[in-house]
Amino acid sequence: IPCDRHPSKSIEYFCKQCSRAVCATCMFDEHNGHHMVPVKEMGNTIKQNITDLSKMIINTRRLTEDNLNLLEQAREELHKLLSTQLKNLDMGFGDLIKKLEDKKFEITVNFENQ
Repeated sequence: IPCDRHPSKSIEYFCKQCSRAVCATCMFDEHNGHHMVPVKEMGNTIKQNITDLSKMIINTRRLTEDNLNLLEQAREELHKLLSTQLKNLDMGFGDLIKKLEDKKFEITVNFENQ
């Protein structure tokens, strides 16, 4: 790949300070004293970073799916518990109403027998 500033020269280095690919002439002119690495080395670093990020994305997606499944299970369990509590509430009030009706009947019978 030719250099933007020196079309007759090939890009050989990457200036880490400026984040720019440069030729040997640029390296000694505008980028003198900057931290340089060969373009191939930088390419390998970028490829490795992409691979690492891709693995992280896959892992994050898997964890997200696992968490969604756990949330769904928790939601279903919560609905079951709610349903059970509502049934218990209905049964409890049903028992109380029956006891009140029995007591009412008993009191009514006692009044009528007097």
